[in-house]
Amino acid sequence: MTYADKIFQIDNLTFDSIIELNKSLVPIPYRSCPWNYPGLDHGTAILTTEVQCSAYIAAYGAMHQAKIQEVLYSIKVDDFRNNDIQIVDWGCGQGLATVCFIDYLNKQDIPLDTIKKVVLIEPSDMALSRALVHVAAYLGNDKEKVSSIKKCLDDVTPDDIKSEQPITVHLFSNILDIPSIDLLRLSNVIKGNLQGQHYFFCWGPLNYGNS
Repeated sequence: MTYADKIFQIDNLTFDSIIELNKSLVPIPYRSCPWNYPGLDHGTAILTTEVQCSAYIAAYGAMHQAKIQEVLYSIKVDDFRNNDIQIVDWGCGQGLATVCFIDYLNKQDIPLDTIKKVVLIEPSDMALSRALVHVAAYLGNDKEKVSSIKKCLDDVTPDDIKSEQPITVHLFSNILDIPSIDLLRLSNVIKGNLQGQHYFFCWGPLNYGNS
């Protein structure tokens, strides 16, 4: 059974259930310490295998969830209740930020059919394929709604993130602190495609010296 099969078999999919599934997929010697699985590099490596992806979620999923929820609960819910939405998940990894955002909408009784498009941006083939599975499982496997952009952030163009929805949500999860990202170029790409209201949710590690 593939990972996608296992995800699509979960009733009432939530990020919590995704974390539990991935914990069960970590090799037994690493289940008590998934952060030690080879190739994770403290959660900063570009993931290349299924097991690395599972170990990452098992090790860091709950931490991501806690940080993301703290940010998302600052949303004015009524702004999202009656408007169509596009999500742009920058450096999405396995789509964990988008999953948490969708969980948030579910908890607020906001219908998921308000999500008209999700743009997933990620350089890792393996992580991007996982992100597509996670998001598709929430959105009823509607492939028309999900766009995958296999690029580093510095290679994204305005056409990649073009939005025609009244609300566009930008998710920056543990990505803006990477020194190699050209933040001026990134901001200009976003400004080249401003239509409607844009919300920016950004969070990252509290590393000494970060600005």
